[in-house]
Amino acid sequence: RPYPNDCQTMEGIADRECAAVDSWELAKLRRAWRCLSRRQQSVLTDRLEGKTLVAIAARLGVSKERVRQIVVEALERMRREMG
Repeated sequence: RPYPNDCQTMEGIADRECAAVDSWELAKLRRAWRCLSRRQQSVLTDRLEGKTLVAIAARLGVSKERVRQIVVEALERMRREMG
């Protein structure tokens, strides 16, 4: 399974890592997560789980620099969406 279920993954990460975030902020975070492509979600999930750029690159068949770029693009998009 190359891409995790987006909502399920985001909720799991949010529940474990962001317990102190109020429901309004969590809703904004979920909306921003849904704006990402499945590939961006997958790469961010892998990074949050501690996978290296090299490991992710090997799975996707791209360079580690491309994975780094995907991470940066995804985080920038989430920041924009969250206002």
